Amino acid sequence: VNILFTIDQAVTFRRSWEVLTEFIECGHVDQGCDQYYTGESGFLTSFNYFNSDATRQVHLADLDYTVCVRREKGNCCLRLTPSTSPDGWDINGVLCVGDCNTAITCRTDGGDHLLIPQGNKDGRNPVSYTRFCGQISNVFSVTTAEHPIVTCSVPFNFHFHSTPTGNSGNTRGYNLKYEQIPCRRF
Repeated sequence: VNILFTIDQAVTFRRSWEVLTEFIECGHVDQGCDQYYTGESGFLTSFNYFNSDATRQVHLADLDYTVCVRREKGNCCLRLTPSTSPDGWDINGVLCVGDCNTAITCRTDGGDHLLIPQGNKDGRNPVSYTRFCGQISNVFSVTTAEHPIVTCSVPFNFHFHSTPTGNSGNTRGYNLKYEQIPCRRF
C-alpha cells in the first residue's frame, strides 16, 4: 500500500497527521452493528416494519441500535429515500405544519429518532443535520414533501432510538431505499 501526501509548500505553518491503517478480513462485519447491509443499493428497514399483523405495524419501543451499510468500492456517499408504498418514513409522528424540515424539528422534539450523520439534500451542501424524526423525511425548509437525505459521512452507520414509554403515535418506523453514490460525482 502506498500513501502519498501532496503538501502546499507555500504555507509557513507546521502540519502533522496521525494515520491509522487497519486490515479487515473478508466477510468481517463491523462490531456494534445490529443490522448490516451490503451492496450498492437495497433497503434499510426498522424492526417490525413489515409485521404480518397490520394492526401491529409499529416500530418497537425502548430500542437503541446501529444500522450499518458496507461502503462499496468507489463510492463516497449514500442517498436514503423513503419508500412510497407503504410510506417509508414515520418516526414519532411529529406533525408537519408549514415548515417540514424534520431535521430542525427533531433538534428539540421527538424522542424517537434516526441519527444520520451529516445528512443533507445532496452531499455537497455545507448545511447538514444528524437527528431525524417526524412524519416526513426532509432537510428543506417550508416544504411538505419527502425528499432524499444524502450523507457522505463514513462509515455509513446510523443509529435508531425509541423511547421506553412505547410508541404512542403508532408510528411505523422507516423503510429507506439506499443507493451508494460514486466518488466521481463529487
